[in-house]
Amino acid sequence: MGIDVLVQDRLHGNPAARATKAVKPCATAQMIVTDTGGEQHLAGLMRFDGDAMRQLLTLADGD
Repeated sequence: MGIDVLVQDRLHGNPAARATKAVKPCATAQMIVTDTGGEQHLAGLMRFDGDAMRQLLTLADGD
């Protein structure tokens, strides 16, 4: 099960290439996002699609 969302803010740290327990490649990253009330939250991102993984891994902290 997954949830598709559109999140806009800045990366917190650099994305990383990883593998799942089933040895499936993925890319992970974290973002600090600000809600409409001004409160900040840490959001985790995980991408499995090849093109999306490659694009995420080209980004860096603050992008």
